[in-house]
Amino acid sequence: MKNRPNILISALVAAISEQIGRIKVHLHGNLNLHLRKGDRTRTIHSSLAIEHNSLSLEQVTAIVDGKRILGNLNEIREVKNAYDTYEMMLSLDPCSVKSTRESNLIGARLR
Repeated sequence: MKNRPNILISALVAAISEQIGRIKVHLHGNLNLHLRKGDRTRTIHSSLAIEHNSLSLEQVTAIVDGKRILGNLNEIREVKNAYDTYEMMLSLDPCSVKSTRESNLIGARLR
């Protein structure tokens, strides 16, 4: 019984920390939108380059921005799928069964 107050305090500190983190992300999210988009584009480019996608960073950026480019159609589709997957991941709740099902279905479709 002596540990019960410590456990309660720890749980409250964890909950408060989580809420503070959410507030910080929400407040600073709009300020860093451009940076996050650039980071995501570079991440997509790097990930696909490892898989031998020959598109340049500029081409990947153009695709993400909705522009048309000349290139291998399969490689262009890979970029679009990767971008859509990142966008979808932002809307999923890792604690939700429905989100887990959706992510599994999308993963199966991409394979």
